[in-house]
Formats: sequence, C-alpha cells, structure tokens
Amino acid sequence: MIISALYALGEEVWRITNRRQEKKVDCPACRGIGRVLLWDKETYSCPVCNGGGIVCTFPGDKIWRVDGPITITTISVHADTGPTEYMSRKSRRSSGYIYQEQNLFATSAEAQAECDRRNVTEEQEDGQPRQQEGE
Repeated sequence: MIISALYALGEEVWRITNRRQEKKVDCPACRGIGRVLLWDKETYSCPVCNGGGIVCTFPGDKIWRVDGPITITTISVHADTGPTEYMSRKSRRSSGYIYQEQNLFATSAEAQAECDRRNVTEEQEDGQPRQQEGE
C-alpha cells in the first residue's frame, strides 16, 4: 500500500480558518485606564480587564480568512477512516495544533482564493452577506 500526503514535513503551508476576527478595544468599565474608583474612594484594578485597560471583542460574522503560514511538524494519515491531518508545533513545550488537509494551501494566493470561494458559497446558502470587521 502506498500512502502519500499532499505536504511534506518541514514544509511551510498557509491555513484558513472560519472564525470572527478579534478586535481589541478600550475597556468600557475603566475607559482604558485599568483602574476603577469605588464607593470607598479607593482605586482598584479593573475587574473587567484585570487592570490591562483593554478587552477583546469579536464583531461581525464568522468568515473564512487566511490565518498565516504554519510549518508542518507531523503528518497523520488515516487510510481507512478519514482525511490526512497535519500538525504544527510552535515550541517544544506545546503539543501543537492539528489541521485538516482541506484547510491547508501551498501559497497565500491559493488560500485567499479558497476563502473567497467559501465565503461566496456560504452567502448564497443563507442569503446573508458576510460582515467584515469595521463594517
């Protein structure tokens, strides 16, 4: 039996993902200061942003987007049960992340073209245009 994978160990590929874009904004509770003044006239670390002054929001719809290049560190081929999976590990301490072959592409341009195709297909299926961040 010959089993082949589309990508090789050590190869850099582009992955796509279907999620909302994270947006960082000033904390609405402390207005970005990181401290709040309470009834006892003492200032405390803001409980909403934990004193950082910034909170993350995820505005808009989930859309397919290119999520940067990864380097293949492990390949797992399931000959009888499913798709080929690839793993990318960022550090020796991390167990890594598993990616399906259908969401990996050789170039950024190929990845973007597939995102555009999937976003149009999903718009046609539900009749709703996808909202990008800031729209």
